[in-house]
Amino acid sequence: MMVRLPVLLLSILVSSCTIFSSIHPDKSPGPILSSEPSGTVIKTPSSSGGDYYFTFDKKIPIEIVDNAIAVLAREGRVDAAKKIGLAMQFTLMKEYDGGLLIFALPRRMNREEIVNLSRELPKRSDQSIGKAGFVVSPAGSKTFMLLSDEFVVQFRPDAKPEAIKKFNADNAVAVVMKNPYAENQYLLTVTSGSEADALEMANRYQQAKELVEFAHPNFIRPIEVRETVPNDTLFPNQWHHRNTGQSGGTVDADVDTSWAWDINQGAPGTVIAVIDGGFDLNHPDLAPNLWVNPVDVPNGADDDGNNLIDDINGWDFTACDATPGAGCGDNNPTGPDTNFGRHGTAVAGSAAARGNNALGVTGSCPNCSLMLIRIGGASGAFSNALAFGYAQQSGAAVITNSWGYAIGGPVTAAEVTAINNAATLGRGGLGSVVFFAMNNPNVNDCIGVNPDISSLASVIAISRATNRDQFDFSGFGNCMDLLAPSAGLTTVTSGRGTLWATTTDMVGAAGYNNNATSGNCPTVEAGPPPANARDYTACFNGTSFATPLTAGIGGLVLSSSPTLTRIQVQQLLQDTADRIEDSTGSYADTNGFSSPAAGHATHGFGRVNAFEAVRVAAPSAQGGRAGVDIFLRDNRLDWGNTEQPSNTSFEPTRGFIGHWQSMDIKVDKPPYEAMAPTAANFDAFPDETPSGISGEVNRVYVRVRNRGPAAATSVTVKLLWSQFGTALPPLPSDFWTAFPGNSADTTEWHPLNCMGTATPNCGITNLAYSGSTVAGTGADAGQVVVFDFPAPSLDPARPNHFCLLAIVDSPQDSISANSRASSVVDVITPTDNNVTHRNYSDIETGRGRNFGRNFYVRNPHDFPIRTRLRVNAPAEWLVELDKFGFDVPFELKPREQVLVSARTVLPKNRLTGEVHISQERFDGKRLVLMGGVTLGFAPKILTSPPTPTPDASSSYLVGAYDLRGGSNTVVRIINPASQPQRLFVAFFDNNNRPLYCTRETLPADASLELDVRRFVPKRHFGIVKVLALDANDDHEGWGIVGNQQSEHKLGMAETPLHPMPRSEFAGEYPRIREMCR
Repeated sequence: MMVRLPVLLLSILVSSCTIFSSIHPDKSPGPILSSEPSGTVIKTPSSSGGDYYFTFDKKIPIEIVDNAIAVLAREGRVDAAKKIGLAMQFTLMKEYDGGLLIFALPRRMNREEIVNLSRELPKRSDQSIGKAGFVVSPAGSKTFMLLSDEFVVQFRPDAKPEAIKKFNADNAVAVVMKNPYAENQYLLTVTSGSEADALEMANRYQQAKELVEFAHPNFIRPIEVRETVPNDTLFPNQWHHRNTGQSGGTVDADVDTSWAWDINQGAPGTVIAVIDGGFDLNHPDLAPNLWVNPVDVPNGADDDGNNLIDDINGWDFTACDATPGAGCGDNNPTGPDTNFGRHGTAVAGSAAARGNNALGVTGSCPNCSLMLIRIGGASGAFSNALAFGYAQQSGAAVITNSWGYAIGGPVTAAEVTAINNAATLGRGGLGSVVFFAMNNPNVNDCIGVNPDISSLASVIAISRATNRDQFDFSGFGNCMDLLAPSAGLTTVTSGRGTLWATTTDMVGAAGYNNNATSGNCPTVEAGPPPANARDYTACFNGTSFATPLTAGIGGLVLSSSPTLTRIQVQQLLQDTADRIEDSTGSYADTNGFSSPAAGHATHGFGRVNAFEAVRVAAPSAQGGRAGVDIFLRDNRLDWGNTEQPSNTSFEPTRGFIGHWQSMDIKVDKPPYEAMAPTAANFDAFPDETPSGISGEVNRVYVRVRNRGPAAATSVTVKLLWSQFGTALPPLPSDFWTAFPGNSADTTEWHPLNCMGTATPNCGITNLAYSGSTVAGTGADAGQVVVFDFPAPSLDPARPNHFCLLAIVDSPQDSISANSRASSVVDVITPTDNNVTHRNYSDIETGRGRNFGRNFYVRNPHDFPIRTRLRVNAPAEWLVELDKFGFDVPFELKPREQVLVSARTVLPKNRLTGEVHISQERFDGKRLVLMGGVTLGFAPKILTSPPTPTPDASSSYLVGAYDLRGGSNTVVRIINPASQPQRLFVAFFDNNNRPLYCTRETLPADASLELDVRRFVPKRHFGIVKVLALDANDDHEGWGIVGNQQSEHKLGMAETPLHPMPRSEFAGEYPRIREMCR
């Protein structure tokens, strides 16, 4: 059927553009647009440097294609618009959802010809075409956009209306409409009297800095939904809420909403705005939660004075692209049954489908209200800005966006300003929490000339993880914030996951299930799917699902604590995320943010956890922590979560990570570091094995943080030590009764005093927010307290290596009742974030390969246990035990402890690594991790000696001894200083009785080995003391190299011989001098 064009239109096109002059029915048309920009690029007449536009002050190069035209069809008139183009011998090259059509022209045209053609097409197309304009593309991008006569201008706040009016008149520019949500922002259009097209005119306005903040064209761009959906069989459950391992998933690879709902299920006053392509307002799981405008009624009048008539549940801004103007759009955000049109129904259900109504599905915030805002599948910058302004002004607490632009597509200043305004001015200045989906393809959204819209600093960027807790190779980069459950087209075939997502769909035959029968699209209801099974889909996926799921969790948080700022909500969501799949995510020790070797984050702060976030925010009356959550870290992946024990390794196949490697306890033995650590630099502060030299006092630093938004005003910190072991001794029976004071029984657990006092605990009076989001930065408000740890007497019958146990308590966040009912430390630590311990020993590998350590294997319970030991060590490292062995079951009596010796042999010296020896208990058919010890191996970095002072020696020597196979004792003394040292080496027995002395000279930067057997019988050897004197003065220092019988029977160890004040060794000095005379 032939379409007859209006006669006037045909005559205008033929006469003014002469586009048919060289076309014949039997000949091919001239050069046409390919799938990428091609042909001659039209240059801006006034710019020899190529075309460009500005985003704020950033110049964005752009290309205009000379053999194509872009057309925006009015809604419902796409077919008519296509027929017009084809009748004019245009070639349809690309059709986007939302009515954006890219036509190739029969010949190349100059800039003026395309402008004339673009202006005439909408006028003469029987209302089928809303706009037409240049086909433009950012330089190097495959994204096509429509550039019409319109451009957006943000005038300065102090710009007077008369000045604006005059400037517009001087440039022959007309006002299309004013943005009612942004002061002094206008949509303008060039006219036939203008001297330039919209691109050049926008740049001209951009240069008028005395009047204008920014200006750019009102690009019409295709919206890219952040999901891909085939019509496939549905699955019968919403695993993202509660993953029990169904269909091959990983247990607990979910967001724990079912736990969060025990605290809070959302509130109608918490409004979630969904900006998307269309919604089914009659869906039975959405209709009960629709937001109702409190100041407007359906009476055909503008009751709330916002120029929008009867905006009862939201607004449809799609008409503002083709027909902008005050009050543009309508009050029905229902979408067509197209890709983007059906998309919003599924997205809205993910966030806030009604729960507990015995029907269909539930969203993550089942009692929150849904404000539905529709934008077009091909949407303009100005209309998108209007959508965000409407959400902000209408009181949206949360704004979720499961859409974006094609990779490389620009984000305009108008949109950035609208999003930033919502994030900063929404909710009366608290800020609306804005979520954006990252791309579904595995691309870095955060870099490039035009980073993705999800990269904006004011939004929370969401990528996706699977039902096996694996990153699903979607968008990534250092702007990403969180992962949330979903899936992609290749999730199942790749083995990364097994299920897609279940959510609401358009009612009846429309939507994603239009070819599905009720038998293969089950809902979450028990039994066979009901007649309304087609109202749901189990085949939704992508970041489009992950993002509203997270937005709903944001709604739960704000329902619990409505006065939180949007930054506080973001911090809570990030701080309480589960650090899943560390094997590839590589979370940083300092702040828990994904930091792979490639330098681009793949996991952000981890997978969102609704229960942990809501529990911190909720008031105590709801079972929450009222904004205070004090925590101590048990290992590098622990940031305070206890829904799963801190020793859980969130890999697809769950594993363990030691809970005995606290990141918040550091030992500084004499000589002390020049500066005490702060919370921010704590991780870089050296950690040392406590000194065993009698009389020396170690300093123990304990870092305490608070991941809640409210400050803790009274915090008590207690520190104790015990002997090293794979399981720790039980607490005394009166421990919790006496706490925070000292127990009467200090046989195994020895309390320490706050530094310089006789007080058995330290206090903190102001512990402000200091979660992982700000950890290690200037905003880190964590506190560090210091305890004195006098060196314990060495006991040959003990390991003589120590575990340090820290406990924090506060009236605002007290130790749990379960912890107070238990005496087993290794049960308390991983389940209570107020308790942590460090069961660790540092071993220097600079001058040896063979090392020994003793530790206890214990049964802390009052019942017999069957247990075993396991080892995790670097490849080619040999680790042997003198008792029990590894992976061999054995039994222990109640409260029994056995001293075990471990021998570690390295393939070469100066290696770095850790050996983890863990103890597991058999509990029926399952194994329970009891505890463990970690041996950390690293070469020592030697430092220069301190400058001599009148009251201190000038030497700084490192002494070590090596008991090779238990038959040879060698003392090795290192001089790292730049000057020679004179040494007195004195040998004593275990009772400190003198045996022998030798005098040696040690050149600068040299070492000396002394075979003890040359001087004393081996059976008498106990302690070596070295007195060092500078060659040019009499400043002396001494230190204990080692104690054979009570410390190391195998391997090598090292003790620094540090400068000491004369007052501390005045008694030893003359004794050693006399011995060595």
